[in-house]
Amino acid sequence: MPRVAAVVDVDIGEDPCEISTVTADRAVYFSDGMRRQEEYLNVSHKKRRVQPSELADSYGQWIPVPEEGYEGLEGVYSDSSGIVNGVATRKRKEYASSDDPMSLWRPLKAKFLDERLRHAGLGDDLFDPKCAHCKAPYVQNAGRIFKCADCGQFLQCQTCCISHHALTPLHVIK
Repeated sequence: MPRVAAVVDVDIGEDPCEISTVTADRAVYFSDGMRRQEEYLNVSHKKRRVQPSELADSYGQWIPVPEEGYEGLEGVYSDSSGIVNGVATRKRKEYASSDDPMSLWRPLKAKFLDERLRHAGLGDDLFDPKCAHCKAPYVQNAGRIFKCADCGQFLQCQTCCISHHALTPLHVIK
């Protein structure tokens, strides 16, 4: 049985602090029940954790702060009256669009919804639908009428739609 180690210590220098640990994911493959192959994936060196006492930084360790000695520190109270250096500032102008935008939207929501549905449907051709290319009028039960989202929002009969989209199969036809 072959010896496999998942964790290996590697000495990379003279200093004992430079010893690093190698970790890897082990994969074992079996083929026809007789052969076994092992492979190591994601091989990486684990870095040694540095303790704060080992840092060369003077701020590397926490030093507690004494709780006494703050009696002489007094804060300055600041009120926001709007007076700067003895001169009163004006209040900003109020705008309905920034203060309450829904008050501007509510009267227009029905019109917006109507336009949205009209655009998704037949659009301007609601009362007189016809093909934009051959100008053939749409007849009920005679044929279908199509829209291509990539070419534009105009209507096309089935013949014109097939002939124009023979070379553009990725267009979205509705």
